[in-house]
Amino acid sequence: MKKGFIVTLFIAMFCLCACNSNDQPIKTPMPASARNQTMSSISSGVKKTIEDDLKASAIDDVRVLVSEEEGKLKVSVRVDPTVTDYSLALNMEPTVIKLKEDLDKYHIELSEYSITAVFYKNGDVDALKWWKSSNLETGQFVSTSDGVSSEKTVAEVFEFCKYSEGDYSNMS
Repeated sequence: MKKGFIVTLFIAMFCLCACNSNDQPIKTPMPASARNQTMSSISSGVKKTIEDDLKASAIDDVRVLVSEEEGKLKVSVRVDPTVTDYSLALNMEPTVIKLKEDLDKYHIELSEYSITAVFYKNGDVDALKWWKSSNLETGQFVSTSDGVSSEKTVAEVFEFCKYSEGDYSNMS
């Protein structure tokens, strides 16, 4: 009798637990290193090649950081120091053109492209201008010295910087 009661109790507990589980599988936490490996789909060699391509395409000496964000490419270009607004657009045009080529060549999606120009006064950062985009057509433009923060197309950024499309080709 005792044996039958214990078996019935275990069956009842099993059914009760199974009914309350809401059909959710048991989740085992994944170590951070495994998550990073799972999400990394762009090889370090491709990222390094794109970084080198963008540095070579820029007119000025720029710093480029290429990373990956959820399987997509994230690119940051920094013109530092910058003397005129023109420099932002002068380096933006060839790096955007080259990035579009590389994205197509390597079949990679873009997470974000940003270009930042840093202006100094008396050895201190005086102003920043930057443009961030996820599609290389429109993006958020900020100019701290002018108090501008708005959505701008590439052409509108060029106009703001008093830059004419194609000027970079005369300097490269």
